[in-house]
Amino acid sequence: MRVPRAFAWAAAAALLVLAAPAVHAGDSHSVQQPQPEPVTHSENCDPSKWKLPVDAKYDTKGKIDPHKLNVHLISHSHDDPGWLVGVDQYYMERVQYILDTVIEQLLENPDRQFMFVEQSFFQRWWHQQSHQVKHTVKKLVKEGRLDLSVNGGWCMHDEATPHYSAMVDQTAYGHRLLKEEFNVTPRIGWQIDPFGHSSTQGSLLSTGVGFDALYFARIDYQDNAQRKSNKDLEFIWRPSKSRGKNSQVFTGQIIDHYGAPGKYNYGNINNEIQDDPELHDFDVCSQVDEFVKIALDRGAHTKGNHIFIPMGDDFQFDNARHWFKNMDKLMHYVNQDNRVNVLYSNLSYYTDLKLAEDLTWSVKLDDFFPYSSGKHEYWSGFFTSRPALKRFARVSNVVLQQVRQLDALYQSHHSARLEKLQRAVGLTQHHDGLSGTEKQSVADDYALRMNGGIIEAEKEFNEVFFVIGEKEKYQFCLLANVSVCEVSTSNEKFEVLVHNSLPRKSVHTVSIPVNYHAFDVQVISELDPLSDARFMVQKKSAKSGRSASFASSDVTVDAVTLENDLVRVKIDKNTGSIVSITNKAKNIELPLNSSVLYYQAFQGDNEQRSGAYIFRPDSKTVYSVAKADEVTLVDLQLSGVSGSASRVAFKIGKWVTLEYRVNDADEFVEIEWTVGSIPIKDNKGKEVIIRFDSQSTIKSAKTLFTDSNGLEFVTRVRNHRDTWNLTLHDDQEFVAANYFPITTGAYIKDDKYQFNIVTDRAQGAASLEDGQIEVMVHRRLLADDGKGVGEHLNETESVYDAVAKKQVTKGLTVRGNFFINVDSATEGIRSMRTKAEKQFFTPLVALRKPVPSEEVEGKIPWLKINEFPENVGLTTLQELSKDSIMVRLTHLYSVEEHASLSKSVKVDFSKLFAVKNAVVSEVTELTLTGVSPLTGKTLATEWKTTEPENYEQLSMPSFELKGTEVELQAMEVRSFRVVFKKSSEKQASAPETAADMHDYLRHVKEEAFLKIAETESDLAQLEQVMAFE
Repeated sequence: MRVPRAFAWAAAAALLVLAAPAVHAGDSHSVQQPQPEPVTHSENCDPSKWKLPVDAKYDTKGKIDPHKLNVHLISHSHDDPGWLVGVDQYYMERVQYILDTVIEQLLENPDRQFMFVEQSFFQRWWHQQSHQVKHTVKKLVKEGRLDLSVNGGWCMHDEATPHYSAMVDQTAYGHRLLKEEFNVTPRIGWQIDPFGHSSTQGSLLSTGVGFDALYFARIDYQDNAQRKSNKDLEFIWRPSKSRGKNSQVFTGQIIDHYGAPGKYNYGNINNEIQDDPELHDFDVCSQVDEFVKIALDRGAHTKGNHIFIPMGDDFQFDNARHWFKNMDKLMHYVNQDNRVNVLYSNLSYYTDLKLAEDLTWSVKLDDFFPYSSGKHEYWSGFFTSRPALKRFARVSNVVLQQVRQLDALYQSHHSARLEKLQRAVGLTQHHDGLSGTEKQSVADDYALRMNGGIIEAEKEFNEVFFVIGEKEKYQFCLLANVSVCEVSTSNEKFEVLVHNSLPRKSVHTVSIPVNYHAFDVQVISELDPLSDARFMVQKKSAKSGRSASFASSDVTVDAVTLENDLVRVKIDKNTGSIVSITNKAKNIELPLNSSVLYYQAFQGDNEQRSGAYIFRPDSKTVYSVAKADEVTLVDLQLSGVSGSASRVAFKIGKWVTLEYRVNDADEFVEIEWTVGSIPIKDNKGKEVIIRFDSQSTIKSAKTLFTDSNGLEFVTRVRNHRDTWNLTLHDDQEFVAANYFPITTGAYIKDDKYQFNIVTDRAQGAASLEDGQIEVMVHRRLLADDGKGVGEHLNETESVYDAVAKKQVTKGLTVRGNFFINVDSATEGIRSMRTKAEKQFFTPLVALRKPVPSEEVEGKIPWLKINEFPENVGLTTLQELSKDSIMVRLTHLYSVEEHASLSKSVKVDFSKLFAVKNAVVSEVTELTLTGVSPLTGKTLATEWKTTEPENYEQLSMPSFELKGTEVELQAMEVRSFRVVFKKSSEKQASAPETAADMHDYLRHVKEEAFLKIAETESDLAQLEQVMAFE
């Protein structure tokens, strides 16, 4: 605590009196009173050279000086909505006070500015404020003193693991209130803490959402060093080959973290400027000198006359007075020094000034994965961390999109019920959420929120289908990580409702667990675009007589063959490994070996260890999860009405199971993997992979192709980075540095063949040898990597031990799916894209107990969707009002990816969307986030650049909307509002409506089959439920 000066002198005098010898009566001499000594300063600094504040007010009216380096102070607080504690605890303990005190301090000085980003916090705080406070805040926003124009998302999402639809969605959700309450449209990207940056972020989530610039703080340490030496920390990022210059963005890398530098971090109460010349610790001179040195050093590493310095850090400004008072002082004295010019500023102003300087910038074409912060510090472990959470987040996002579709199709007007799921899914995209780098309790909180949102979505689903009152309710069967569906496992007869969320006719195989010998049934159904159908499943009273299962002892050949009309796969019955996979239509047979292996995690003392963020194996050696004699064929089934669906399952050692399936009308082989509990009795962490090896048949030339957030594929070359010479120090780094994030899949290819793998969640993948792909599926670690979370990545679960008859805790068991195929080099991308879309938008399945036929609900969809072109995806369909919808379309192919499907494609909304007795009357293009009509353009193409050698612009500016028709180019994602109005046709009478309902129900009648899992289960063939007869 600092003692006031007057009080300090009084206290000193009192102490001197107490220390003086006592004066007795009769003494002939008197005591001389102590005199204050002259003040001497600890630094060689003359206080008289500085102008002190007048009336305690510092000069903070900064203006641009064209003859000096202009230093823009960007006041901010980086507030994670969950990391070490949950979002609620952070809000209650820190964030609400940050906003309270910042508003108070902004009002004290009109020159001060502050930037706030995370809308999951701000909007909660906003709704708790009085009308008076809201009025004040709106005034501050309008004047630019409270800057809400940066990022504006519900969170600062991760960039390695989310699907692009979730990234757009959470950004749009945050932008909505900003537009409605403040008429603010964010124009600056601020991704300061994600652990690497994706090409999707640098294109779609930057220029695509209307941002004029993107700033971040984490790039590879080798890349950073080179950029600093080349004055290249600010540049033009053009990561989309398909969109090219049209989606490039001015990008800045912040030097030395996103926090305030050194002693200028005023979150530390001991860091302050002492400018009282009568005190011994007067330090204005050294404060100014050090700050100017920092500013000039940063200015030397980029071009132009402007730099910005972030003033803030994690959860800072809960004592905003301390921050702003010292920044006022800093500005007041540094500007007197006259070497640099300092001002309160914002990133929009800074970006505009950078453009006005008319400088020429370098261009970067690749992305920023994987990020490394130093030797042995490759942040490629989080690509896979917390695989169960990653899957649940994927499922929750898809459910959100699907129930939104149903709201629009059936005109429910209850979409507000989905807010809870929207907030939960958006929050989980946070860079310490879906990444898996939070503490376990916080991961549990994210999962709990998503589960609560799904419960609300399930209520909305039932209302859409008129399942109200006391009627039997539908329950979702999501199969996120375990084969449990209460309705199907506890009833011998139940109803199944399947919703196809794809904008094209599609054949789906839906597996439903039943309690008959722990197997499942499969519903095979061909559904029209965005349609639904109902089926009845029941246990038969007599055996069907079909041979549906064979004991493993009946298999006498070395290889088990599974096949349908499109694909054949051979599996070695002794090892459980694939032997070959054949594309029957193309007559391509690919030798293929599959194996389940693990890396042993490095966990040495006083060195970088593998953890939630970091992947560091102890060597490039991989270990098998089982010995040769520990592989058991546990189930071989050739079953179903058609006789063509088949599967085989193997137990690999004690803690891995692989099940191979070939489904009807599917050119991919499905592999269901179950991993866990990963053993740790040897006190060694393990990182489990599944590796596919074409045994050098595919000459992949060191190259792997990975998707960027489910959108454009990125070329990865082993041991290579496009913009610097990569230095690897040992085999550990060889492995970790060549791992890349995948969201929906990856492939390898040569001039003849392409091998595809589609995944069901975000994971890490690598190709460490030509012809190979490996995917990391699970991690269990016994050391922390020292990157902040302070907790081992050791996920556990509580299970009932039937032998011990008690609950026990063991390592988490995780289940997931791969889908693999081989195709020609020219058509491989078509099968890849088609399967990735289909597996992302898996059908929404709901079950319930059977109800009497007269109680079966019937409702005609208000909106009918006709078949979309093959290369156009329906990313979002959302009800806006009683007569309008929001449609977000995606061109599914990249430029030069496919001979025909990469070409631009015309979409006519009047032909794709049909409403009874109404027509499409108006189509308006919206911003990608959908919050306002699209007007004007960004600064994307206004920057001068030094073009990369041999660069070829392959895309054109977007085609404008013409009436009800738009032409989409490769990889475009665009949003539209479609309005319907009643046509002049005569309104349908009641009988006609009833007849139309019967027509509709006949139209959706599908030919469905029950795939019997085992003869003994004695299940009946499916019957379709007709709603009206």
